[in-house]
Amino acid sequence: MDRRQFLAASALTPALTLAASRLGFAAEGDGWIQLFNGKDLTGWTPKIRGHELGDNYADTFRVENGVIKTAYDKYEGPFRGRYGHLFYKEPFSNYILRIEYRFVGEQANGGPGWATRNSGVMIHGQDPKGMTKDQEFPVSIEVQFLGGDGKNPRQTGNLCTPGTNVVLDGKLHTPHCTNSTSDTFHGDQWVTAEIEVHAGKLIRHKINGKTVLEYTEPQLDPQDEDAKKLLAAGAAKIITGGTIALQSESHPVEFRKVELKSLPAETGAKNDPQEPCDPVELTEPGSFMIVALPDTQIYAMRPEWNKHFHNQTQWIADNAERLNIKYVLHEGDITNNNVPKQWEVAKAAMGRLDGKVPYALAPGNHDYGKNGSSADRTTMLNDYFSVEELAKVPGFGGVMEAGKLENSYHTFEANGKKYLILALEWGPRDEAVAWADKIVSEHPDHQVILLTHAYMYYDDTRYDWKTRGDKQTWNPHAYAQAKLPGGVNDGQELWDKLVKKHPGFIMTLNGHVLEDGAGRTSTPGDAGNMVHQMLANYQNRAEGGEGFMRLIEFLPDGKTIKVRSFSPSTKRCKVAEDQQFTLSL
Repeated sequence: MDRRQFLAASALTPALTLAASRLGFAAEGDGWIQLFNGKDLTGWTPKIRGHELGDNYADTFRVENGVIKTAYDKYEGPFRGRYGHLFYKEPFSNYILRIEYRFVGEQANGGPGWATRNSGVMIHGQDPKGMTKDQEFPVSIEVQFLGGDGKNPRQTGNLCTPGTNVVLDGKLHTPHCTNSTSDTFHGDQWVTAEIEVHAGKLIRHKINGKTVLEYTEPQLDPQDEDAKKLLAAGAAKIITGGTIALQSESHPVEFRKVELKSLPAETGAKNDPQEPCDPVELTEPGSFMIVALPDTQIYAMRPEWNKHFHNQTQWIADNAERLNIKYVLHEGDITNNNVPKQWEVAKAAMGRLDGKVPYALAPGNHDYGKNGSSADRTTMLNDYFSVEELAKVPGFGGVMEAGKLENSYHTFEANGKKYLILALEWGPRDEAVAWADKIVSEHPDHQVILLTHAYMYYDDTRYDWKTRGDKQTWNPHAYAQAKLPGGVNDGQELWDKLVKKHPGFIMTLNGHVLEDGAGRTSTPGDAGNMVHQMLANYQNRAEGGEGFMRLIEFLPDGKTIKVRSFSPSTKRCKVAEDQQFTLSL
């Protein structure tokens, strides 16, 4: 996965209309989706400490008179730490969340003193299915709501961090709770809270329209036991999205409105200049192309954006002959959750290339483990893409393990030169690197391209766990698979053990990294051959990437390579220097 994730534009676009329709609640003309339908708890699931997910103990969460209420009148005995959370059914990443709330009545018997007139909303939260029965709070960012006691100042819209940390004023901020600069609201008056969320970047709290707190880089706390489990299961340290949940902390509270407006994912022209570029033409007659498909995980996950995946592969198929497209290289994170529905989308989209253009697949971390957790090396890749079928395609060379596509090689010829493509698994094991070394040695007259999910980082350096550790987020060594037999190899290890050793290497391609999703470096191998190493990943742009992909054109002089970033969905090219450039061999 990952210079930053996904939802639709804030105007009521067709994509947002589809999303609202799927949610089942109305979307207003200005782009707001009602997460609460005003009638019942459809779309919401309770998780109360000491009880199983879905057990709404003692009717804690209920709808009365058009509001969601937390109430404790049916509790037997004292409160006894039965903190509750009402989870919305799907996660979000870039959005504004607006909630109207007020405190009413008296605190439940046995409620702790700090919880008097205390509630809130959890954002960037963990999946409640992963919470233990007795877990008090989900790992999340809490926007804390507090009511006044009638006379003393008490801010609301505060920050609390169960299992998390943030960056505040440019420094890592670890205190559990931090006060905002809000006014105090006594009595039972309604208060409007707005939370503006920009994935793994900025989060801003507003109370009654006034900004009262903002911070950046929400992240898992490696010292917290619950967060440790998420990190061990393969979660990225920087949190770019997650669940939304309303709190129940022992004082009755009412939520009158819960609505959300999607925000575009950092696509401003200043940082992401684009130009129309349809139709795409070859720079010179006699050139050929390969196409790199960066992470398609959001397209596979969200039905309203499946179209971008299909647009990519259909455009390639339609233009294969005209643009002399020799191969399509998928950089990994084909799916987001490694589940059948998403693999079916991927199979259908990639199937548009069948009989038109050969392709290679390099699975990413989200293509492994339960729900894409990358907790182990189980994948559904081979259930949907068959070695036997792909072996019929000219250029398919073979695989490391019989019947498994995680590590494969491919060859083709163009303009009098032979090319070898190595498609390696996410965080390649030592045996995969040794196998790749052998394949390259057996093809000494080929120019070699390495395709793997994690290699370059967004700061134009290679992943290097030994030197930089977790200062580079999402390194394969930070995932659970690093502890499995064979371990993992990051970019620097692949360079040292494989790439720099062979004079045939000319290029590496990877996805995975967030931030601006672009990075590259060009360094000579041991034989003096220049190796161009490139990252491209658009998943945290609008609509999961809007169909952008890399067109890599090899000019007939055998020395010049032109790289473009093009979307068949928008018919536009990105023209920043890190998105459109020329390389020399």
